[in-house]
Amino acid sequence: MTSKFGRSSRFLERHLRVFSGVLVSGPEDASESLIEWKRRLAAEARMGEMSDEALHCLKFFEVTTPNWRSAEASVIIRELCDRFWETLEPKQQQSYAVRVHTGRTSNRVPLQTPYDFMINREWYEKFKDTHPYSIILRDWYKQNGDPEGFGANCPQMRMPSDGDGDGDTVEAAQ
Repeated sequence: MTSKFGRSSRFLERHLRVFSGVLVSGPEDASESLIEWKRRLAAEARMGEMSDEALHCLKFFEVTTPNWRSAEASVIIRELCDRFWETLEPKQQQSYAVRVHTGRTSNRVPLQTPYDFMINREWYEKFKDTHPYSIILRDWYKQNGDPEGFGANCPQMRMPSDGDGDGDTVEAAQ
């Protein structure tokens, strides 16, 4: 993927598909039909009233947020997705499914071990010793560490200013 993001594009290319969250392409149980599911997502996406025929022509992905993922990683991934979307021409955008962030969460974990900064430590501590997570999580916090410029390898971060106009520098959380 050619990118205007610089070094962030490597992160995007390698990790976005794996760590972006679970994309649900239809109702997960029998409590709602496919058309009801599409109607709910269209409403959440503020697409207005649509006929069943119009909804039938649209493809949706419900984006669930993984509980295992840290807030820092969620912000980065969401920003990279938004920036990627902005680089597409309108005709290219039409070929993508409508992605709707509904606020629903999932405990599904990726098979690839994430970087340490991407892991929600509280969730990890809660599930690391429970089956089947104890098997899947055994390499977490042991294998990857953090890439340059992220998590522990980002000693100082610029935070929004407190009003003095120059921003504040703070130590990164460990």
